[in-house]
Amino acid sequence: MTCQDFLDDIDLSALQTLEEGEDARLRAHAAGCEDCRTRLLASEAMVSTLGLTVSVARAPRALRSAVLDAVRAAPVAGSAQRSSPAPVPLSGGRSRRWASRYGSLAAALLVAPLAGSLLWNARLQGQVNDLKQLQRQVTELQQETAQIQRQNDGLVLFSVPSAIKADFQPVTESVAARGAATWSPDRNKCYVRFDQLPKPSDGQSYRLWYVVDNNRVVDAGVLNPDDEGRADATIDTSRWRGKAYEMVLRLEYRPSDAEAKALLTAILSRPQ
Repeated sequence: MTCQDFLDDIDLSALQTLEEGEDARLRAHAAGCEDCRTRLLASEAMVSTLGLTVSVARAPRALRSAVLDAVRAAPVAGSAQRSSPAPVPLSGGRSRRWASRYGSLAAALLVAPLAGSLLWNARLQGQVNDLKQLQRQVTELQQETAQIQRQNDGLVLFSVPSAIKADFQPVTESVAARGAATWSPDRNKCYVRFDQLPKPSDGQSYRLWYVVDNNRVVDAGVLNPDDEGRADATIDTSRWRGKAYEMVLRLEYRPSDAEAKALLTAILSRPQ
């Protein structure tokens, strides 16, 4: 194979559409010719950018055959009015491969963008799924870290001698859940913990309230029990100036639900 023959087939080899025997001859020539080897590497690098930079898929045999047959059977414009000139012989037998060569190229160009787009979408979707999974793991880790911190705060507050403690009492006998509150005026924190909370129905949520000196009602936020019915929260009490705080846990469909009933209550009072 001459360098000219090599240049005629280099793009087909890079597209993986050249016949196996021809491709083997071409690569054998490239192995012994530094210039041709450099051109082949450059052509393969260019092909790698086809189909949104993913690998090019080889055309199915049925599609390749159909395209080649269509190329061979296509009439030449003006052939009915005038006879075609005799073909000019080309060196290296290239005239025998002309239709096959460019028919294969046409098949590759039809398949490459579609295959590349499908592979790109599959890779992109995989990356999106990986990111979502990673985000879920990060969120779970943050929640676990926050829960551990709250529990540590609760243990610290419980050990403070001046801490004010109270157990939550069920409003009715049918309530099996229990809870406790620990308030440290010195540390400006109140830790509440609940156990055996039933799983809320769709649209419902547990919300903690506290009433300041039987007067002002404050929303302390939503509590989300785990699978075992445990929930806890740490409340900032730096602005607590009242004497008594009644803590109330309710199961609500929405904040300030007038129909929601209290489940558990506890009273924290400053020492006289």
